[in-house]
Amino acid sequence: MSTLVIDAEELIMALEGHSYEMTFFIDRRTGEVFPVFEDNEESDADRERIDAEPARFVAVDPIPSSVAWEVMAGFVESLPPGKARDTLDVVLGVRHPFRAFKDVLSAYPTVRDEWYAFHDREWARLAGEWLEEEGIDAALRVRSRVAGGGREG
Repeated sequence: MSTLVIDAEELIMALEGHSYEMTFFIDRRTGEVFPVFEDNEESDADRERIDAEPARFVAVDPIPSSVAWEVMAGFVESLPPGKARDTLDVVLGVRHPFRAFKDVLSAYPTVRDEWYAFHDREWARLAGEWLEEEGIDAALRVRSRVAGGGREG
């Protein structure tokens, strides 16, 4: 039997997502990660598939935002002393730290690229742990990225 392969970026997006309007699922047979939208006729076929074979599909519950905050804090701790580190450390304590963190990173393109690499490594690790906790034996396929390319701030 071949190894189940799951797209790391898709699973990470599902684990980071906190939407009341959709739930992500993983197909244990194919490795597909897909959203099912509430009150959306286009998702009816997916709901029918899930209802017909519930053991085949696993709902992806998002990882708590406190864990995402810890990933940001870990990144800040990894930076050398300086203005970028000091500023990012301050925004970790503001009311909306996730948006503020991204706003600060926009002023430091090199640090922003380092953040995305750190983010991707840490979230791939968290995704692997999540798969293990769910009893899903799968390999994560990580798409290669060009530094600074394809990412929104």
